[in-house]
Amino acid sequence: MNQDQYTLREIIQQRFEELDAHISALDAVTTKTSIPSFLNTYGSLKLKYELDALTEAIKELEDRIVIMENYQTVQRFAVRQIVTILFTALLVTMGYVLSWYMR
Repeated sequence: MNQDQYTLREIIQQRFEELDAHISALDAVTTKTSIPSFLNTYGSLKLKYELDALTEAIKELEDRIVIMENYQTVQRFAVRQIVTILFTALLVTMGYVLSWYMR
């Protein structure tokens, strides 16, 4: 049993590659002067699939960029800076108090 997990895109791409091989074999035995209509339909279907895959990838990239932009907001930056300053002040104060008690 094959344990590999394939995405739907990979499975469709594999089927397109198999169809390409079969069409190339058919094309080798047919004349070059007349192109059957099914080859045009297949070509447009393949181009449509590739365009849809690229559109999906761009949409996914855009969604990730928006998430990253939302993560880097001014409020989060300010909160991180305030927490850092407070933590540093706490450490300095604890060091001062400990050194005072050690005398």
